[in-house]
Amino acid sequence: MSVVTAEFEYEKGLEDAAVDATDAVNKARSVLAPDLNPLIYTADSFTLPVDVFALSPANESLTPADIRKIAESDIKPAILRAWNIG
Repeated sequence: MSVVTAEFEYEKGLEDAAVDATDAVNKARSVLAPDLNPLIYTADSFTLPVDVFALSPANESLTPADIRKIAESDIKPAILRAWNIG
């Protein structure tokens, strides 16, 4: 996983900045791994994340794809159930 943060001038506006970021990612797709699925989130000073989770394998034989599958099929549903939103 990689997180890239882009900052724009305040006057830019969140929607215009998101369009610019999406355009830049689309231009770079030819050099990205074919199974990469970039996600673009907009945030301002009032939209801070509630929780951020990072996973790393205890078993060195697990691939990033294995970890993602475990996170999506096991961990995410458990967290959503615990928060009564899933």
